[in-house]
Amino acid sequence: MSADLLVNISLSPGVRALLPLLYAAWADRTLSVSEVRTLRKQAAELDFLTEGDRRQLLRWSNPATPPDRELFQLWEIETKRVAAIWTAEGLPRLADLGIMLAREVASSESAAASWETAARRDALIELEEGLGTVDRGTFLTLFPHLDEDELLAQDQDTATFSAEALEKFLDGPYRNTKQEMRELLTGPAFRRVTPRIKEEYRNEVLAWCTYLGERGEGALAFPPEYGGKNDMGAYGAVFEMLSYFDLSLTIKFGVQFGLFGGAVANLGTKKHHEQLLTDIGTLALPGCFAMTETGHGSN
Repeated sequence: MSADLLVNISLSPGVRALLPLLYAAWADRTLSVSEVRTLRKQAAELDFLTEGDRRQLLRWSNPATPPDRELFQLWEIETKRVAAIWTAEGLPRLADLGIMLAREVASSESAAASWETAARRDALIELEEGLGTVDRGTFLTLFPHLDEDELLAQDQDTATFSAEALEKFLDGPYRNTKQEMRELLTGPAFRRVTPRIKEEYRNEVLAWCTYLGERGEGALAFPPEYGGKNDMGAYGAVFEMLSYFDLSLTIKFGVQFGLFGGAVANLGTKKHHEQLLTDIGTLALPGCFAMTETGHGSN
């Protein structure tokens, strides 16, 4: 058993209150500069920590010496244990889990009650917010019963900005195109089936790409007489949305319609356009793209 694990068995209430925050901060196995600064600066101001607690926290907030596997697992086990017995209304916070851990080892009823004060909870919440947003995956490992759509709705309800206005700004002039792609990619035509072998995956990607070609997304940048709209921006918006769904599909879509089709459209003559572009845009004519870059590797 490691020294850290032995120490953790008899941790003070103050340090136990920080375990959920430490677990979340170290969940990606690294600490950023801002996380280190927050832990060391804000935690140093917590009045319920002893000098020994602060020395312990300095050790555990050193990015050069991450917690060993046994110690991190103990943080995880303890945090998940109290998360499993959370019964209060509303979305739980890491600060609330820390208070539960601290109360368990309080030396008396009055000491346990001190952890229910608004001042202590506010101090822990301030530290939690200073560390930044908890990774959604980490949060869902603590509360697997929570529905992701419900979490998203709660995030939007408590946000200090309009999510709809931000989405509208980020989507820009191609908002309708992007929204249409969101609906398409979450529909039955793009239901994901985990393939057993790579050949099955390749066939699945080809079927998706063909479907997009037949719908007209592949030819968006082509002239109207060849099934397109002369709209490179719309093509780029579709390409961007595909990357959120499946990167293999994104690359195949880009090679077929962007590199292969784009080369014919921009470098070919009218004869090539009439012979090839319509079929390229629907993927009736699949193609490839070869490129040589002097002094570079295309691998």
